[in-house]
Amino acid sequence: MFNDLLILTIGFELILLLNCGLTLSQLCPLARIDATRLILKTSLPLTLVLLSGTVLLIAAVGSTSLQEIHTYLDSVSSKPGAGRNHSIPALGVLLILMGCVFRMGAIPIHFRLKDQQAESPCWIFIMATLIPLLAGLSFLILFASQIGVIHSAELEQIFYYSSLIILTVSSGLLLVENQLRGIFGLLIIQITGVFVALLSAVCWRWRHETGNPESGSIQQTILEYAPELLFSCLTVAGLAFLVDGLTQQRIKIRTPDQLRGIFADQRLTGIGAAVLLLTLAGFPGLTVFRLKWQTLLLLLEIHQPSMTGTMATLHAGYLGLAIVVAVSSALTAFVCLRLLILICFAQPMIRYRQTPHRGMLIACYCCVIGTIIFSLKMMINFQVG
Repeated sequence: MFNDLLILTIGFELILLLNCGLTLSQLCPLARIDATRLILKTSLPLTLVLLSGTVLLIAAVGSTSLQEIHTYLDSVSSKPGAGRNHSIPALGVLLILMGCVFRMGAIPIHFRLKDQQAESPCWIFIMATLIPLLAGLSFLILFASQIGVIHSAELEQIFYYSSLIILTVSSGLLLVENQLRGIFGLLIIQITGVFVALLSAVCWRWRHETGNPESGSIQQTILEYAPELLFSCLTVAGLAFLVDGLTQQRIKIRTPDQLRGIFADQRLTGIGAAVLLLTLAGFPGLTVFRLKWQTLLLLLEIHQPSMTGTMATLHAGYLGLAIVVAVSSALTAFVCLRLLILICFAQPMIRYRQTPHRGMLIACYCCVIGTIIFSLKMMINFQVG
């Protein structure tokens, strides 16, 4: 099933369609009409680009199997003077990659729907942001890792530019965002950008430092670091559960200032918020720290031969990406620590003890416990290794 391009494309679009249904179901009827028009105008052209690339590539190769597409592209690219035969499938690959990246990057839709979704639970907004990212990332990895032989679209370059754009844009938006929903969504995008940068570094070493590259090395890396990505996203979901747990019927928590002094009012909730924010800030030993630290190490360890061929020099492009990852991580830490100070040290504005949603708080505590257990497991494995 995961080796069939048509099934992957249709499955990807169905997941995004269900995600749109989840988003629209939380809106009032009047806002639902405007939101539907916005989603159709934004997503339908990207869907057509993705489907056009899929049909073009399948028609050029004559098969929907990714393994046969890989074999065809490898045989065509190795033949001299086969540029015309190579251009049609290359265009199909390019359209698929563009459609997938922009389709999963249709996150601005959710930001534009932020005011319309103000009455819906925060965790619904986070899930509507997280599902397209994870689905698009899975599609991109499954597709690109199996047809990475095409020379006009090197696999590490796709991940490189994607991570560069994701981290740069989301870092700038993170500094000016003043709504909690937007901050949580941008934190998820930041974590995904770091993971894509990690994949880019792994793919560079896979393609340049091994004599017999195999796609299994990429898939092994994905399996190794995917838990860090999932638990990092689970941390953001825990903050969304916390906000929903503190939201009262008359008072909606929308801005960071409304979280002032939770620790002084509710110690257990404040401790949970502190653990989640420290995790997202990259406190050493926790989940996000390991993901970012391993990414920086891999980016800085990439070298290339110098012009004289006598010594290796640091790859300038990946050095720049490492700087972007470090700067974006510092900005994320700044935002998370600012929230932590508001929660732990500022005077409370509103008493939350009256009618909290205990089910949402229990879900938040489950996220906290899961994050702590996974972090402890990583530290134990590191010490044993």
